[in-house]
Amino acid sequence: MRRAATNATLLIASLLLSLLLVESVLRFFGLAPATEIEKLDDRTSVVKDREFRYVVRTNSLGIRDARDFAEEARCLRVVFAGDSFVFGNGVSNQETFAAVTESLLNERSSRSWQVLNAGRPGAGTILEAAIVRDLVSRLRVDGVVLFYFVDNDPYDTLRENVAGGGSASARARAVFDGGP
Repeated sequence: MRRAATNATLLIASLLLSLLLVESVLRFFGLAPATEIEKLDDRTSVVKDREFRYVVRTNSLGIRDARDFAEEARCLRVVFAGDSFVFGNGVSNQETFAAVTESLLNERSSRSWQVLNAGRPGAGTILEAAIVRDLVSRLRVDGVVLFYFVDNDPYDTLRENVAGGGSASARARAVFDGGP
């Protein structure tokens, strides 16, 4: 029984070591598929990797939208904040769920809507709050929807906190209260 457990442990350890070695070789020799980003202009890029090919357009606010927005609007304006899921990795602007949501709201409601896509790949809640604070200081916004993915957002927030120094609660409080 003890010998079987030892053999199983050695087998798992050797498999993990082999995978690590293969990964290292692929990265060292540049054999791993890489993401290519072709800049068409200051605000437009084509992103290509093994799985996706999509166009990313940003506006003067730095958010993912080809439109520029006036400070005031006659429509209801909602900001979607989050990480790569909100940003729409893998799809072009009109296919992000912020764009699809805006289209459906305008199609099915008697009101006029703008949904602003403030998603950023790899963003944690500290960066997301700063992005929202910046948008709200520039535009009239009627609502904010924060998307939180429990698998990686805590890690991203912790990474932002460590990079910014201080405790997580102090950094978050500073971001929400208009601090650094």
